[in-house]
Amino acid sequence: MERKVVLLVEDDPDIREIASLILSEMGFEVLEAGDGLAGLALVETIPGIDLLFTDIEMPGLDGVTLAERAREIRPDLPVVYATGFAERVRALKAAQPTEEVLQKPFRKHELAKAIERALASAGAG
Repeated sequence: MERKVVLLVEDDPDIREIASLILSEMGFEVLEAGDGLAGLALVETIPGIDLLFTDIEMPGLDGVTLAERAREIRPDLPVVYATGFAERVRALKAAQPTEEVLQKPFRKHELAKAIERALASAGAG
């Protein structure tokens, strides 16, 4: 079985490194981007991305806008959001209750469950 590909978009290099390691340990192939524009460029050029895992608060193109623009290209793309701001978690869950949103810092099992739910809801898992 081919490994699923997760696009990880996170502007903090330390958090990106840890999240990448966790995702790799979970069996995913991980593509990394340090900001929303770089992440969007990968969505535009790599058709095999199975899931977008993005920070919400980033300079330039934030994670919510990144997801919206990525879904213009791939309407079926599952997304898992992460943020350190509790009010953003509540606001996004209220506005889009079907989206997976993690509060930083998150645990490995929380990330695994969020990805599992996102893939299942997209019919890809």
